[in-house]
Amino acid sequence: MKTKAIIILGDSFSNGDGVAWPSAAESIQGVEWRKDIDSLLHKQALLQVTNQTPNETLNTQIQERFTTQWIPQIRKYAWSDPEYTRSRGNWSSTFESASGYTVINLAIAGGSTQGMMGNLLHWVSHNKHFIQKHDICVMANFSKNNRISVTSRYEDHNYEPREQTNRFGGNTVTYSANNGPQSIGDNIIDPWMAHLDLMDHHEWDFCSNLKLIHTICELAGMNVAWCGPVDPLSIKMDPNGELTRLEDVKTANYLGLDLPMDRYIGKLDAHFTDICHWTLWVCRDEIINNNFNPYSLCGHFNAFAQHHMGNRLNDLVKSNEDWFFPIN
Repeated sequence: MKTKAIIILGDSFSNGDGVAWPSAAESIQGVEWRKDIDSLLHKQALLQVTNQTPNETLNTQIQERFTTQWIPQIRKYAWSDPEYTRSRGNWSSTFESASGYTVINLAIAGGSTQGMMGNLLHWVSHNKHFIQKHDICVMANFSKNNRISVTSRYEDHNYEPREQTNRFGGNTVTYSANNGPQSIGDNIIDPWMAHLDLMDHHEWDFCSNLKLIHTICELAGMNVAWCGPVDPLSIKMDPNGELTRLEDVKTANYLGLDLPMDRYIGKLDAHFTDICHWTLWVCRDEIINNNFNPYSLCGHFNAFAQHHMGNRLNDLVKSNEDWFFPIN
């Protein structure tokens, strides 16, 4: 029997961003500061898990603290580095320890649908021997759909603005002098990006890349499981989460692509519509009964929430192992 392995695709939530909280917060800003922020973040989480209306005053307080007190610290440290998140016990490393599976996390902060597909394609191209020796399930966690991933021979730190070559025809995207090709362009306002948004390009981006991920897995003899997408900033508990999300995907799939709807993780647990909902759900009782804060000030889930989620994911996968690994 082959050794089982899980390959993870996704963005910062899948990467394990946020795991630096609370230890880094206490060491840098002090225990009392961390407790004060925890209190604000708990209130936010409590509203989410009880389906109450978001509190704009609370949101403003949290955003102000994040902008003025936490972003300066984030810029000093490599808290999104995969080696850091793994070493701090992010959810995927917790899941690996509990399950005994080999878990390879290919998620990157700022990743998107196209970026997830590209990372998988690159990994498969360079790991054929590993694939032959393992029974693999690729877990694709879609979240935000408002990003465009760019793969380039240049890295951000060594990119210098230069005259564009038009090697393959006219240019459609203009980068400012301060921004090279990036996986996330929140601070780039470009007419072409606005045009894509007005055309609801995110629908095609999601559906086509889900289909491509599924096709890559089929050709490589790997299983696939997927969840999402979602906007992590607006998550609320949906008692009909599985049905609602699948209807949204069917609506977005206007070209009728043969999507792997039967491989949607929400079919196993209706609360697993996406990785953010799932993490919040498994922490729900602690949030309601024990004033538990699941968040880091950056908006990702903290070390305690990720540890809890990783263990609950192990329970889910082990009790449905034949579903996650149907190909032997």
